[in-house]
Amino acid sequence: MKKLALLRQTILDCGLNIQPEDVTAMVKRGKVISHYNRPDDNGNEKLKLQYDGTLLIMDFTGDIAALAYIISQWLRQNQPHHAPDCLKYEVDILNHNECDVVFTLSDLSETVTASETKDGKLIDSCPATHTDAIIRREGITELEGKVVQPPPPREI
Repeated sequence: MKKLALLRQTILDCGLNIQPEDVTAMVKRGKVISHYNRPDDNGNEKLKLQYDGTLLIMDFTGDIAALAYIISQWLRQNQPHHAPDCLKYEVDILNHNECDVVFTLSDLSETVTASETKDGKLIDSCPATHTDAIIRREGITELEGKVVQPPPPREI
């Protein structure tokens, strides 16, 4: 669940003074979708992990609207074509200054692929669809001034 870990880190780095021990990320309703080339095919080496992500922020003292804005901007960058209402929240008001906030992000997805290497199978995350299509089509090595580098592959 790399996307949810990335969102958690985004929340920690956003400047709202949220501490790591106050943020819990959870996956709910996870499922694995196998991709097939044709109905009579055994499939290819790609899988889609699809899930609802839940982010609990405890003892939050900031502006919930600011937090919602940061998460919605993260969604725009990391979950292309998300539903406009995929972000929901609940608040438990603890006192005049603090609250616990739960954000739920529905239908997050990550595509992973496995390829054969001399040492076994190599499991690798695919970039988000919108950047993947741009990079493949145009041969782009830089987006918005940043060098495009795929995440390091993981071996299993």
